[in-house]
Amino acid sequence: MKRVYLATIAALLFISSAHAADFASDVRAVSGGFDNSDGGYFEFGVGLNTSNCGRTCLSLRTEPIVAGAYRYRGFFFEAIGPGISLNGGTVGGVTLGVNIWRNDRWALDLLGASTQWRLSRRTLSADDSDSVNPALEKAVLQREANYNGAGVRLTGYFGSTIFQYRLVNATLSGNGVTSSARIGRSRQMKNWNFHGVIRADHVSQKTGQYWYGVSKDEASTRFPQYDVRSSTITYSAEIGATYPVRENVVFRSTARYMPFVDTITNSPLQETEFDFKWNTSLSYVF
Repeated sequence: MKRVYLATIAALLFISSAHAADFASDVRAVSGGFDNSDGGYFEFGVGLNTSNCGRTCLSLRTEPIVAGAYRYRGFFFEAIGPGISLNGGTVGGVTLGVNIWRNDRWALDLLGASTQWRLSRRTLSADDSDSVNPALEKAVLQREANYNGAGVRLTGYFGSTIFQYRLVNATLSGNGVTSSARIGRSRQMKNWNFHGVIRADHVSQKTGQYWYGVSKDEASTRFPQYDVRSSTITYSAEIGATYPVRENVVFRSTARYMPFVDTITNSPLQETEFDFKWNTSLSYVF
């Protein structure tokens, strides 16, 4: 049953969240406190994902799930979907760090590496056969794959409620600062575990320009110049359920909704005014 427990706590929030793995492990901790014991897990599976692909349509597709985490003497590695393409990137949700302080209620971690992508998945692509400026368009669309940062995260444990704040500064090309605050609560009903999460994401002006802006040198017919002139705060809500089908097999279903502010929706790189995802998956954990 230990493997089932590890599977359910780590798999809970896998929905294209840049740093879901650590929060998922915490929000499902039935002990209501920080677990600094050595060990880890690995899982792989398949998910059926529904998401908005534009202003008037939904997309339905299957995706592989690869995730894992390991902790040793306070040092930790956490990963959601490494090696698969999420939001145009090649690596998703990888975190490396060390716990530097803790007590019965709070834990403070130093993050040495934390990969991240922009807040909305998009289906935009540069088609060489039709585009007038394919090189410029590809350069703009591929920027998000290189965002990586270092920083801190603070997690508080209040029974079945978890609070977490994360602050990350980009380590490549001075691409700004991101931060997030989230509150998650879970409820056990027989073998089902239900959860809800409320989250706020802050993106600095520099990061916003990197993700959503188009400079004069990058501008093309398809993507005209666009400047992000201020930082943004985006809110989202999520609900979901997890069920251990067998000792090493976990079923989960999660829905998430995030409306965007005008600074983001006005960008020529942004297709939608909101982000909606509903993911259902089946994973094997060991």
